[in-house]
Amino acid sequence: MLVISTAYYVLEINTATMDQTPLNSTFLMTKPSIVNTLINSLANVSNGGNSEVLESNLNELTQAIQNSSYGGQCEFAITPSNSTPYQNGLFISWADNGSGISSAYASIALNFSSPSETYSQEYEVNVTTAITAEGFCTANGTQESVNVICQLYNENDAALANDFTVFYQETGGNWTPADSTTALNINDYGNGTYWISFDALTQGALQVSVGAHDLRNIFVMANTTCLEN
Repeated sequence: MLVISTAYYVLEINTATMDQTPLNSTFLMTKPSIVNTLINSLANVSNGGNSEVLESNLNELTQAIQNSSYGGQCEFAITPSNSTPYQNGLFISWADNGSGISSAYASIALNFSSPSETYSQEYEVNVTTAITAEGFCTANGTQESVNVICQLYNENDAALANDFTVFYQETGGNWTPADSTTALNINDYGNGTYWISFDALTQGALQVSVGAHDLRNIFVMANTTCLEN
């Protein structure tokens, strides 16, 4: 409901100001509604929601834009990408190679006509949260001191995290949370780079899983192998 309410708010402003605004600028003002819809849908899916929510939300937004005809006939289409690696507008890959990505992608096509003017436009919108993680561990008695460097990105730009979840796994073992009981410390450098350290109650190389929510509540995760130095 929040997504569509935001869309209607933007569309109402567009309609009210159309007489004073060039037509191309008027339709460009719908782009924030599309971006907002992608962000909210991706946040939903990346946190365990149904993957069909993106297409459903885009269909509702398309109908809202078409219903605001701007004094003419408006054909407006938002098409979720199915180009590799996207499927139905989504690409979520949380791999074991030290990188993870949560992404939504859609193309927009507009054709507008009225007795006084015509206008057409095509563009694409992408929302992506990505993370990289690499680390090492150092023997410390019967445990390992683990250090992991993470970098978070929004659309290839450095981004800040809202929170982190960290787990570690010894070879063939269960995943164990890293928290206050394992001296978990997260150093935020303020530029999208984070230094994560904790003590693992194991010996030798181990797998570390780092999950993060960005400030848009989009979740992303990466697994990396920390070798003993």
